Amino acid sequence: MDFRLNLSFPADPRHIVALHDVVVQAVRQAGGDDGRARDFAAQAEALIRESAADPGSGPLDVSVELGPPIQVIVGGRKLTLDPA
Repeated sequence: MDFRLNLSFPADPRHIVALHDVVVQAVRQAGGDDGRARDFAAQAEALIRESAADPGSGPLDVSVELGPPIQVIVGGRKLTLDPA
């Protein structure tokens, strides 16, 4: 793993949208094209929204790893971008 960004924030839709943008930028920085970056960020956003839907979840802890492979980890659940 070359880079890991750890975030903790309230389960608020504004923060989830901002995290989508962080994931897009992370994939671009790791050499991914815009389409792959946006597709992976949409998958990560869905995972984060699912985790935020739990009423007792409290703050969300999210890690973005640039790897390789690129991964987003939310509450112990891992989403991995398959190498191109």
